[in-house]
Amino acid sequence: MTYERLIYRMSIRTKLFLMLLFFLCLPSFVFGFLWFEKSTKTLEDNAIQYSETLNNQVNDRMEIYFQEIRRITLPLISNPLTQKMISAGPSADNYDRYSLALPLQDELFPSILLGRSDILSLSIVSDSGLVASNLSVLSAKERFPAYDRRIKENGDYQLMGFTRVYGVPVLTLAMKFYDTITYRNSGIVIIDIKLSEIAGLSRGVKLGSSGYIRITDSDGQIIYDPDSSKWGTYISAKLLHKFDTKLKGGFTEHTSRGKLLINYLHSNITGLNIYSQVPIRELVGGLIYFRSITAGISLMLIVLALFLLGWFSLSLTKRIIALQRLMKRAELGDFSVYASYGGSFHELDSLHHSFNAMISEIRRLVEVVHKSELKEKEMQIVHRESMYRSMQAQINPHFLYNTLELINSYAIVEGVMPISKMASALAHIFRYSIGNSGREVALTEELNYIETYFTILTERYPHFSNEVHVGDQDAPKVRALRLMIQPIVENAFKHGYENHKLRPTYIGIRGIPEGDAYVLEIRDRGGGMEDARKNKINEALMLTWDREVNADGITQMDSIGLWNVHSRLRLTFGAAYGIEIAESNTTGTVIKMRLPYASELPSEAG
Repeated sequence: MTYERLIYRMSIRTKLFLMLLFFLCLPSFVFGFLWFEKSTKTLEDNAIQYSETLNNQVNDRMEIYFQEIRRITLPLISNPLTQKMISAGPSADNYDRYSLALPLQDELFPSILLGRSDILSLSIVSDSGLVASNLSVLSAKERFPAYDRRIKENGDYQLMGFTRVYGVPVLTLAMKFYDTITYRNSGIVIIDIKLSEIAGLSRGVKLGSSGYIRITDSDGQIIYDPDSSKWGTYISAKLLHKFDTKLKGGFTEHTSRGKLLINYLHSNITGLNIYSQVPIRELVGGLIYFRSITAGISLMLIVLALFLLGWFSLSLTKRIIALQRLMKRAELGDFSVYASYGGSFHELDSLHHSFNAMISEIRRLVEVVHKSELKEKEMQIVHRESMYRSMQAQINPHFLYNTLELINSYAIVEGVMPISKMASALAHIFRYSIGNSGREVALTEELNYIETYFTILTERYPHFSNEVHVGDQDAPKVRALRLMIQPIVENAFKHGYENHKLRPTYIGIRGIPEGDAYVLEIRDRGGGMEDARKNKINEALMLTWDREVNADGITQMDSIGLWNVHSRLRLTFGAAYGIEIAESNTTGTVIKMRLPYASELPSEAG
């Protein structure tokens, strides 16, 4: 017995048991062991990510802060007073220097520094030696050469590092400014930011109970440390080298305090290095305990899941096997089967419902097929009776033709030409109408017949006129049925004229090509009908055949002629063809008849 055969012959219960064993139990224990081994590594990675997130938060604050400092100094650089001062050459005397710097110190600097307690001093030093400062002109002038040299080497914006101004620890920021006329670098702006304000950006960030965040400049000088005594000192060269190799990263060090996690981040905007240091145990100690508790709970849940899955599989297979037996009975022709509801599985109840609906539909279809067979036999009987009546109507037609010819001859001899004309037309109508009424003809033949019919109507109604506008090239290509127009004309006389006590005056026929179909418009000038009646007739004409034979909308409105023509057209040409009432009002009614084209049509027998 092959492996595939063995699997095929297993019951659903056996397959479910094996699947639980090999795909749930065994993998659960294997992966549980691996998870326990790898969980510590994952916890450490999470600690690293958490530390990196804190570093990013501090860095974002620093970058936003220094960008704000640069933004508030832009009006200072472009101010006319500043531009006037930097445009003065080195030949300016002391009075001129004082008079140029005074408006900046008394008017411009206070407006910029208003509400900015974080800025200790703001100074402008031009290349020609002119200085304006809100604190110390001498200090700004002394620092200018070193700052100017460093900023020319590194760009337009540079943090100069830690220093003390009048005993206050500050972080100095220097920026180039340009003459707005010559666009040359004309000096620098020196901003001394209180280091206590910088420290405030890092406060509130907590890493465990003993971890901390430290900020240094690109040279390794400490800008911020929780221990303020370390401000201005330098970190070790080994640690600075690790910062220089990458923009960000992390590593661990083993110390007497245990394993330390160190993460660092370098900002391209400020040029500062931010790094954090924390013992890993302070971040993940609680998680390790939680991991152990989780492992025990997971083991208990796996055992419980196995029990529940076993119960579930037994309950599921029991109902599936019962449904399988019912389907077997249905295969043998027993359509009285019924799948009962009730249980813990909504999906199985839905499946049982679908099975019952399927059995019910099969029973209905069997009845429909049986009724269709009976209906087909009835239609065959009706067809034979129709053929029998048609044969009776054709008994000795030559006798009737000869009689009409005799009347025509007497009329000609007596000079009564209207009678001769009507007798000839009547003979043509009789010859055309006794043929098979269901036979397909070209539209040309049907139009010739209806024009003969109009000849008799013209003699009967002196005020009657008619128009037929159908293209000579279109009519031979359009498929039609015998006697399909005459019932509509008779319907127009009865309902359009007689019911409204109007004398017949006009019938018009017009042909319109519409894509793959050809439309005949049959128009009268009678009294029309109400919209409600027109809509009801059109709705009845749109019904499918199964409902048409039982529809009473047509018979109740005495429109059997329309109904019969429409039914013949649809049965012969398909559901896309037939008639509809396009318009009907007090000025008349328009009936549209949709017909197909054909390349070959049977011709009229002689």
